[in-house]
Amino acid sequence: MFLSKEEKIARLRLIRTPLIGPVRYRKLVNVYGGAQNALFHLPKVLELNKKFKISEVYPEKEALIELELAEKKDINIVFYGDEFYPEAFNPVSSASPLLFVKSKNLSALKKINGVGIVGTRNSSIVAEKFCYQLSADIAKSGNCVVSGMAQGIDAFAHSGALSVNSDFPTVAVLAGGVDVIYPLKNRFLYEEIIEKNGAIVSERPIGSQPSANFFPVRNRIIVGLCKGVIVIEAKAKSGSLITAEYAKEMNRVAMAVPGFPTDERAGGPNYLLKYGAKLIENIDDVKAALINIGEENKEDLYQNIFSVNEIKFVASNDNIDDLKELVLSKLSKTPIDIEELISNLNVTTPLVLRALLELELAEKIVCSSTNTVSKI
Repeated sequence: MFLSKEEKIARLRLIRTPLIGPVRYRKLVNVYGGAQNALFHLPKVLELNKKFKISEVYPEKEALIELELAEKKDINIVFYGDEFYPEAFNPVSSASPLLFVKSKNLSALKKINGVGIVGTRNSSIVAEKFCYQLSADIAKSGNCVVSGMAQGIDAFAHSGALSVNSDFPTVAVLAGGVDVIYPLKNRFLYEEIIEKNGAIVSERPIGSQPSANFFPVRNRIIVGLCKGVIVIEAKAKSGSLITAEYAKEMNRVAMAVPGFPTDERAGGPNYLLKYGAKLIENIDDVKAALINIGEENKEDLYQNIFSVNEIKFVASNDNIDDLKELVLSKLSKTPIDIEELISNLNVTTPLVLRALLELELAEKIVCSSTNTVSKI
């Protein structure tokens, strides 16, 4: 969908507001039909939450400055729900609500067909050669190689994909702003990715320097953009294994390239292989690992009802406060299924979900990822 400048400003304000993380952001945008309407309702929704102060809503002036800075630097801000937002993110409720993107081929990001490759910065020569060739083969097969542009395995993954004439060869996901090249030695790689129709992506604001606590978030984005992730050389305790754990969490395929047991860089991949990761020795193994990905995972209740393409209205009711009281009267501290609650109320599903959202934001109830709800 096309977002107006006013809606983009509102979406920036909403996601920058305390207490509003990715999951709550999605619910607010979908329940209220957009961020402008969500911001209008937000003070009343959160008035019972003592942690929230109205002054903490991100100022419109700051959001406008951020939007204009992006335009000045030729950086696109891709929001959840707009025409270029990756479809791969839609089933992931915790996926980044906005991405900063530098690319000459922005439209390709929407339907990205990604395979992630991650591994150690201190890579061996044999692993680097293998990574380069495998990445080239993945790009030849019509998939986009996604990695983190770190030195070592990441850099060889991007370089291998760029060696192939492809419409959208590779995506580099950064832990800092998309305008901050890190490490600096990868400056030419950064420029080549943009020049050859790839993309540089981050959820961090423009100008942000990379920091240790941003790398796990970066790894989640890598996984979210992919059908599966391959680990090539990583210590038994490393960020690459965390990335593989994200793959399991998001129902992506975890893959690993085996290594010699006495090499500490084989600890991570070999561990993953012991516990069910797909063994990768060539492009045919990658294709075989991914071939059964066709069935869509069942999305939770919120995802089904709050699908961007399905929302055709803004839930509204003059008696929403009465409905919230009714919902609370039906709940206890013992979780019950949300569908069961809805079936026991003579109220439309969208209005019940709006009431649940407002009660959740007010910290009166807890809605779990397993579609249950209970009083706090």
